[in-house]
Amino acid sequence: MSSSKILVKRDGMNLKGSHRGVETIISAMIQIVIVVAAFSLAYGAYFSWASTQRRGLLMQMQERMVVEAVWFRSSTMASIYVSNVGESDVNIDEVKVNGVSCTINPTSLSIVPTQGGWLHVTYTGGFVSGTTYTFTVITERETSLETLANR
Repeated sequence: MSSSKILVKRDGMNLKGSHRGVETIISAMIQIVIVVAAFSLAYGAYFSWASTQRRGLLMQMQERMVVEAVWFRSSTMASIYVSNVGESDVNIDEVKVNGVSCTINPTSLSIVPTQGGWLHVTYTGGFVSGTTYTFTVITERETSLETLANR
């Protein structure tokens, strides 16, 4: 017998042409790349979501308003003067009287910092003399301000 025809075996494997060690290393490297990529995507998505949440919350915290006056114009209409004393623009889009949403004119009032504006509120329940009413001014960021007024 010639020596070229005898295959040398070690632990049941042919030494000639065996690539099992290389395959293990390559598969481990591929798994590491996949895990790193997945965590990078997850971290990026979380960071984007968190910064969006913080930005909205920060803007809401910078919204500050003061109701300076409430004038009862008639039995169904009142005018409210709101000042923006915060650091960001305020967009008022809803007013409630005693918890009931009312029609407002203008339908949305934007007030820049250090400025103010009038809202005209129509309350279908009617304002009765000698009664105290709770006016709730609500912005588009859901910041709310309550004030009491007696007619």
